[in-house]
Amino acid sequence: MMTIEKQDYEHLSRILDSYVLRNDERRSRFVYSELILIARLRNASLETVTRETANAVGEQANNPDIKEFIRRRMIPVRKTLIELLQKMATETYKIEAMED
Repeated sequence: MMTIEKQDYEHLSRILDSYVLRNDERRSRFVYSELILIARLRNASLETVTRETANAVGEQANNPDIKEFIRRRMIPVRKTLIELLQKMATETYKIEAMED
């Protein structure tokens, strides 16, 4: 049986590998499902996990010590993570507006 840390690493690796999915909607659905699994493993909110993952991917994408072809692969993944965060923020705003 894999440890929680190993499972977490596996899901994060799949997110990073999602750059191969050329269709943005497919990538978004795939990344979203992996983020849900990570959130459950960490017992953390989906928004927190998504933000942490986007920040980590962004740091690596901006790291000049990382090979250029790897950095280019991270760009669509980071874009997907940011779009998911924006959707979450919009949905939270809608819910709060409904409660007012």
